[in-house]
Amino acid sequence: MVKKAAICLDLDGTLVSSELAHVKAFQEAFTKNGYPKKSDKEISAKFGIPAMQIVNEFFPKAYPKDVIQIVKDKTHFFVTDTYRYAKQIPGVIEALNEIKDKFKLAIVTNSNMEEAKFLLKAAKLPEEFFDDIVTVEQVKKPKPYADVIKKVEKDLNTNVLYVVGDTVYDIKAGQAAGAKTVAVLSGHHSSEQLSSANPTYVIESVAVLPDLVFGRI
Repeated sequence: MVKKAAICLDLDGTLVSSELAHVKAFQEAFTKNGYPKKSDKEISAKFGIPAMQIVNEFFPKAYPKDVIQIVKDKTHFFVTDTYRYAKQIPGVIEALNEIKDKFKLAIVTNSNMEEAKFLLKAAKLPEEFFDDIVTVEQVKKPKPYADVIKKVEKDLNTNVLYVVGDTVYDIKAGQAAGAKTVAVLSGHHSSEQLSSANPTYVIESVAVLPDLVFGRI
């Protein structure tokens, strides 16, 4: 029996449209902790890196305990309220259904596991649909490093053939892992930003992924 190779997929902006959900949670957390709100645009421009790094970049002089509390509160607001703004990106479930018999599917995300589970719930993507889910707290170094992808390879005892994502951090992580990289235009980074990272392929969204992996385009 031939061993199935794996496809690693980012979550936010790749499988799930979640920008508003995260933005609102960050804004609530900033306000609760006495820090100034940032605009939707300022926050979404940071997406792709872990929440802790986002807070540190916005408030470099903040006390470490404040940063930790903001991130904790952001998750609280997300899982108790704002996750409901997240939606499945059109065509995702049909595409994954088409490729899951030929590939193992794994989510690799810089969100934490609690948020990832609520995102899947909001987007009506069954958790059991995926062979592995690797989140930020499970690795020493998050994307753009290859740690999440290497963990998938270890967990599933196979090679990752494709890494799919909507930010340059996904592309860099895939390149660091030696995988083919697929940039999708459904999320946070523009075509120009993604092209600057030299992905192997650029497609409109995960809806097109079956055509790519099965050689129809």
